[in-house]
Amino acid sequence: MPVFVVEDKTHGNQTFSTLNEGLGKVLRYGAFAPEVLQRLRWLQEVLGPALGRAIRSLGGIDVRAIMAQALQMGDECHNRNKAATSLFVRQVAPALVETGTSRAETSSALHFIAGNDHFHLNPSMAAAKALHWREPMYRAAASW
Repeated sequence: MPVFVVEDKTHGNQTFSTLNEGLGKVLRYGAFAPEVLQRLRWLQEVLGPALGRAIRSLGGIDVRAIMAQALQMGDECHNRNKAATSLFVRQVAPALVETGTSRAETSSALHFIAGNDHFHLNPSMAAAKALHWREPMYRAAASW
């Protein structure tokens, strides 16, 4: 399964998250049906490689900056992710177009992300974990 690799470049922490499958019948909610497996195959064969090429061509995407701006726009980066997902799409869309292997691939990738308001939830959670590793809460509390 393709994953986002989220890295704290200052401290070297790396965390990983799967691509968000959307809502409804999805594996993370325990659904197991032909359409679930079909979507997982599409994530592996189409969206994952397309995003990988696009993000690598950009030299990465600053997840922390997306989250900071999304919070100011009303997201809380867990259940409300519309702003974060929109900011992500704004950054990655041109690179998806430039690195896409076909119009159909690029179109399906953009339609999927744009139609999934929770798409940025997974990299947000991975970013929170990367930051937590850097300065664990119990150390801060113990020093008071």
